[in-house]
This record gives sequence, C-alpha cells and structure tokens, in this order.
Amino acid sequence: MKRLTWLILLAVVVAAVFAFDACRPGGGLSTNQTAPIADDDIAPTDDDTSGVDDDDNDDTASGDDDTSPSDDDSSPIDDDVSPGDAGLAGHIECDGCTGTVAGLAVRVLLYTTWEPTNPLAVSGITKFTVPSTGFPFAYAWDFTAAGVAPGSYYVFAYLDVSGTGAVNAAVDPIRAPFVSTPVVAGQTTTLNLVLVAPGA
Repeated sequence: MKRLTWLILLAVVVAAVFAFDACRPGGGLSTNQTAPIADDDIAPTDDDTSGVDDDDNDDTASGDDDTSPSDDDSSPIDDDVSPGDAGLAGHIECDGCTGTVAGLAVRVLLYTTWEPTNPLAVSGITKFTVPSTGFPFAYAWDFTAAGVAPGSYYVFAYLDVSGTGAVNAAVDPIRAPFVSTPVVAGQTTTLNLVLVAPGA
C-alpha cells in the first residue's frame, strides 16, 4: 500500500513538471527547440534569421539600399562623395577640344609639390570617362573611399587622346596647376578642372 502511494505521488510530480515546461514560452517536450531570431528589416529578399540587416536591400527608414559603409544617402548606387568624406568635386571642361571626345579618359593626378621639369611622386590618381554629351561634365572624387589622405595637393589633369595612359603634351589637352588646393578632412572641396588643348 505504501509503495502504491509513492508511485502515485511520483506520477503526479512528473505530470506537473511536464505541464509547467509546456506552459513556458518556447517550452515543450523538445529540449533542442529554440525561438527564431526576429529579422529587423523589411527587405523582401532578406529571408535569413540574422538579427541585423546584412543584405543589399535596406529598410525604408534609412533609405540606404547599398552596402557601402561610406554611402549614407538615398542614392541607389554608391556614386557620390558622401557627407563626412574628404574629396574633390566640380566640373571638367575643355578649352579648344575638337573632334570626338566621348569615351576618352580624363586622368587626374595629385602631387604634393609641383616641379614640371622633374619626375614627381604621385600621391593619388584617378580617371573619369567623358560622357556621350562631351564637355563639360560633373565629377566627384571621394578621397576617403580611394584611400587618399586629406592635404594640400597640386591637381594635374589631362585628356588621354591617344589612350595610352601616358601624357603627351603635343596632343593632349592639359590642366596644369599653378597653386595647390587644400582638401580638408570631412569636407568636399569644389574644384573645376579646365583642360586646355595645345594651341588654344
């Protein structure tokens, strides 16, 4: 009789434990069950369980739909000098340019000193392609994204007419710097580049 009483009591305790476990959030018979991690964005293509947004489509709150850390605006592509980045921006013009120039490269180089007769170390270099509309056209060079340090630079530019990459003063329109241009950290400096064709 005493043994039967103990068996009944043990059964009641086990039933109570299972009932309590089933009532807990995430509880139940499976000890391996885990609650899904909520997704914190509303992108239709983000179907993972990450607690952060790690896909290319961001939510409507930020308006940023690319993954570049330096792009903090609503542009669908990272093609701007973002607020907070150092860089140059403006227009590129050409005085005396003739013929077809669309598709040619305008190469822009930075120097910390300017001595045209001596070989110089280049501090930064980039290129911009002349659009189908020709000159003038807008440009923007994000120093932060390109890994170029802010500073004072002589900005040299030329239209690569031959397409070799090397400057040829006999045929290439050139922009020679007479003074340096300061580029301050966290700011975009406006600098319009005017190329001058030989003989113009």
